[in-house]
Amino acid sequence: MENCIQGPEVRRKDINESQIGTSECSQKCTNTNGSYQCGCSHGYLLEANGLTCTDNDECKTGTSNCSQKCTNTDGSYQCGCNQGYVLEANGLTCTDINECQIRTSECPEKCINTPGSYRCGCNQGYVLEAKGLTCTDINECQIGTSKCSQKCINTAGSYQCVCDQGYVLEANGLTCTDINECDDALNGGCDDSCMNTVGSFKCACTGNSTIETDGFTCSGMFIL
Repeated sequence: MENCIQGPEVRRKDINESQIGTSECSQKCTNTNGSYQCGCSHGYLLEANGLTCTDNDECKTGTSNCSQKCTNTDGSYQCGCNQGYVLEANGLTCTDINECQIRTSECPEKCINTPGSYRCGCNQGYVLEAKGLTCTDINECQIGTSKCSQKCINTAGSYQCVCDQGYVLEANGLTCTDINECDDALNGGCDDSCMNTVGSFKCACTGNSTIETDGFTCSGMFIL
């Protein structure tokens, strides 16, 4: 047999497609033994061809962490808020704006904060108009909601009771009571007899005496 001469050993060296830029990956490339593997940046998805990266619409797939509105961006997303809310520092959560507390409401009197908005209210004795911003005085005397027993005078936000002549207003400020003009030291100013009437009084004379035109003085003879 002839002697064979052994040649040099052939060694195979892996081609790093990622390093030399020959891969077809649209974004990331990881070298493997004899090949390579494509990958995508955060916010992108690898398509079925294993090469191309497509934007992941987090708003559409529901993978965003936005508490209210979501706007898709290239490789990411941006959160937004409905009217009456403000985006917190974390860029995800929406917090209600308390318009009453920061005094941006248009309420003239009371302000009640609601989720995303506010509503106005009025002090006692006032009513909120149809537009919801203006408070108007309630005329309790006119609409008959006062508790006055006789006369009623409307005031700003309330009312005041008064009495007809011959009556006095009680401590409750509502009820009028008849004044007994005869029940005093002056006898109502009558010369002789004094008769109390509802809201007034009447003088009378006894015997043959007669009442004068002034309604108080008696003239003529008295029968004892």
